Amino acid sequence: MSDVRFPSILPYKCSDMTDSELTTYNQQDSFDVERMPKSQLRWRSGQRTPNEPQALETSVNRTNDSVTIASQRRLARIHALQNEKANMDIPISRIPGEIIRLIFQCHADDNEVARVMGRTLFASTSYEVGRSWLVLGQVSRLWRQILFDMPTLWAKKLFTLGYRKVPTLLPLTKEALLDMDFCDQLGQTESTWNEMRPYMNRAWRITNESYMVDQVVPFMELLSSQPLPHLRAIKLTRSYLQGSVPSAVMSDHPNLRSIILDSVYMRSPLHGGLVSLEIDLSRSGIIERPDYNELMTILSHNRQLRRLDLKGVLHDAKKSASRLILPALESLRLNNRDHLHTACLLDSLYMPSLRTATVHPEHALSSRRDSLVVHRSLLDAWTDENTMSASSSSLVVERVFGSEGMCNIHDVALRGFLAEISTPTKQFSIAEYVEEPNPTWSRYVGRHTIRWQHTDMSD
Repeated sequence: MSDVRFPSILPYKCSDMTDSELTTYNQQDSFDVERMPKSQLRWRSGQRTPNEPQALETSVNRTNDSVTIASQRRLARIHALQNEKANMDIPISRIPGEIIRLIFQCHADDNEVARVMGRTLFASTSYEVGRSWLVLGQVSRLWRQILFDMPTLWAKKLFTLGYRKVPTLLPLTKEALLDMDFCDQLGQTESTWNEMRPYMNRAWRITNESYMVDQVVPFMELLSSQPLPHLRAIKLTRSYLQGSVPSAVMSDHPNLRSIILDSVYMRSPLHGGLVSLEIDLSRSGIIERPDYNELMTILSHNRQLRRLDLKGVLHDAKKSASRLILPALESLRLNNRDHLHTACLLDSLYMPSLRTATVHPEHALSSRRDSLVVHRSLLDAWTDENTMSASSSSLVVERVFGSEGMCNIHDVALRGFLAEISTPTKQFSIAEYVEEPNPTWSRYVGRHTIRWQHTDMSD
């Protein structure tokens, strides 16, 4: 009978019953069966010990159970072999191994192991594998062999069954770089670190969703102590804000390209290799924040950034004497409580390749005037007056509104503002305006596609 729980288009039958051998315990019961007639004969002839009747009854019951289990296992093995033979007749089973590996990889990405959190705060997490990619190993011995010979896949899914199973899965990763995903929160202890620390030099990505300060500090110490040679991405979050986190500076991990910090701050490396930087310090109670000069130092040493997302990071307003050029930046998101902080940062940057921007504060701008101040700083940062050049000719600006009416009012104001600041050498226009209601938040997302054209007046 086909296994309808298999979450894909592959019509296979489960064939994972391979444990059909009798154990030592089962063999002992078989020997008891052979000795049974002699024991019964001695009992009837009066040659018995006081405990022999009870022992004999226990042995008989245990033997019956063992024989039943052994028979069930042998029958299950026969069915498993029949299913395996049927599965081998499926056309996909004749596909070359390299293509099957690609299929397995895609299937694993789409069918993760379900993580079931406990009902109470300190309850352990359980894992449901019945509808996950792990069932691929139940199709046939060939598929099981292929699955177990995919070290890159196992390295990526190393924590798929929780950190307690990591030592069991590590041999399957061979020498592949590891995806260290610490997301059990309360499961992180000192013993966990003692087990995992030797493998951190093989990490290409580290994700840590900590619950308390005591769990996030070891990660910060690790990232500060020495460069990790293969590390490319970091995600560090903290959900419980009680207690302060000490200030820390990341080592210059040579291959680090992406950083995500949520409710935790560490000074980013200055090696110039960052491509994406996301920092969210918007929650109340966070003390550790960078000042304006530190933020500009980070940006000046990482000019190849393509994505910059700062939420609640700026808490002071300054303006540099000259603009810092970020030639590769394509996506910008600034969300600060004070619109002047956003405007001052924009006045200190020049981003000619910018394609999308969201520059609204955490709350709605108090007036259209404040909104226009931020937009003017944004447009000047996109099309600098001195260079009069930009790699991108259109910029999508997003805003979130609480009502359709506010969306329309802002649209009219922005159109008038663009007409006002247009000059004979720099023309701005809105080519498209789209409003999309968000049913989840009951908000409207306004998207303005702003186009500009530089006219050469030298002729």
